[in-house]
Amino acid sequence: MYPTKCCTKCKETKEITLFSRNKRNKDSLSYYCKACESAMRKAYIEKHGDELDLYYAMKAKTPKGKFAAWRRHIRQSYGLTVKDYEMLFTRQKGCCAGCGIHQSKLKHKLGINKTKQGRIRGLACKSCALGLNGFKDSCILLERAWHFLKNN
Repeated sequence: MYPTKCCTKCKETKEITLFSRNKRNKDSLSYYCKACESAMRKAYIEKHGDELDLYYAMKAKTPKGKFAAWRRHIRQSYGLTVKDYEMLFTRQKGCCAGCGIHQSKLKHKLGINKTKQGRIRGLACKSCALGLNGFKDSCILLERAWHFLKNN
């Protein structure tokens, strides 16, 4: 006879072979029996199926998933829609606001560059964005660096 455990969902006492392993718990077993876990998983999928599909699409390496993740990123991080990004891109003629190189000649998409206060400067390549952020929005530091380059 196997040791037993009580399922916290159905309140039935069952053999421990009917519980999944869970290393986080003291006894290394799940709180719920396998039958209850299965039923809960099915109910969750029925209720949240569309959200799960979107989640897995975003995680996938598909173009649709990458685009969905990028769209969510610019909305959450910058408050922009895809239309807003396209307007910035068109206004800058597809070029980096810092160095003027066209996106077609770059490895990555032009990124959104903003100030510490949250104002969007424009679209910049990775090198320009790192440079601008490195000067901490300070024209004085940028001018010093320009003089350094000019004199050396």
